[in-house]
Amino acid sequence: MEQKAINISDQLNNQSNEQDEEELSMPPADNLPDLLNLRSIGNDKYLGTTYTGWYFDRTFGGVTFSQALIAACRTVEDPSRFLYSAHSNFISAGKAKDPIVYKVKRTRDAKTFSNRKVYATQNGQIILEVLASFQVHRQGVERKLERQFLPTPRELPEPDSCPSVKNRKQRFFMDVPGEWRVAEMNAEIPRQKIWFKAEETPSLGDGYAEHFGASAFFSDIMLLGTSFLPFLSSEKLSRKQLSSATLCHTMWFHKPFRADDWLLFNMECPIANEERALSTGQFFNSKGELVASMAQEGMVRYDAKTNIPKSEGTSMTTKSTTQEGVKNTHAKL
Repeated sequence: MEQKAINISDQLNNQSNEQDEEELSMPPADNLPDLLNLRSIGNDKYLGTTYTGWYFDRTFGGVTFSQALIAACRTVEDPSRFLYSAHSNFISAGKAKDPIVYKVKRTRDAKTFSNRKVYATQNGQIILEVLASFQVHRQGVERKLERQFLPTPRELPEPDSCPSVKNRKQRFFMDVPGEWRVAEMNAEIPRQKIWFKAEETPSLGDGYAEHFGASAFFSDIMLLGTSFLPFLSSEKLSRKQLSSATLCHTMWFHKPFRADDWLLFNMECPIANEERALSTGQFFNSKGELVASMAQEGMVRYDAKTNIPKSEGTSMTTKSTTQEGVKNTHAKL
């Protein structure tokens, strides 16, 4: 019997109740609680809104990743099961001003583990897929990194007065819904350590999912940017001459934490090659405990017309290419 190819987007759309285009809209969010408050529009299907602080035409990966985590958590009814890992692949760029539909597939509910697969679609096209894993909380063997002794947020200057940060929007590209302090910024390694916390008002509540989702949002703002440090530190290349897009982003959640309490974000970029950069990071709470780890790989391109000198003391180098005018979008990958 001849089998026809199945379009995943059509399949996902057919599994839910028909919706008028006017219904698939939500007001944009200017804070994290509203951003993470998805609307149920069918069987394991949710609608997410956009974020007003994003300045580009394409969607911000931190929005889709964080909302996908919330959608997955919504389908795990057992309160004893916590999200412990999430692996995302960014398929294509979406439009920043259009809402996103999240369809969750329940792939496993075993005795102690659960798994979910989330498809994020926009205008019928898949832009992100996420594999989320859950586990019943259990005591077991334990080992952890030694506590990091660094200046506390109160001992650090405001970002605008920090000599390592010349322009807030150049570094974060958006209005961050929270506070942050730079503890270290080293362009040669490259490495940066930043304290951050989400705004306390409006509250994220006490559910772990919202705090994990908020941390995913913040991690996507800063992590890939670590790979830019050797180039931006030369002062001969501006952020506008670099184009980037997240390819994949993975997070491991080791224990519950609150995103509206201070978290130390430790980031490094061990390698950049073939127009891709890999950055790794860890979240430490104010007690010095490691609460989450992550890795992100992204596309990093630069304007070939600009001569970029090698940064001394780093293995991150650049090569001449014929690419010109590359926009900050997956559509050009």
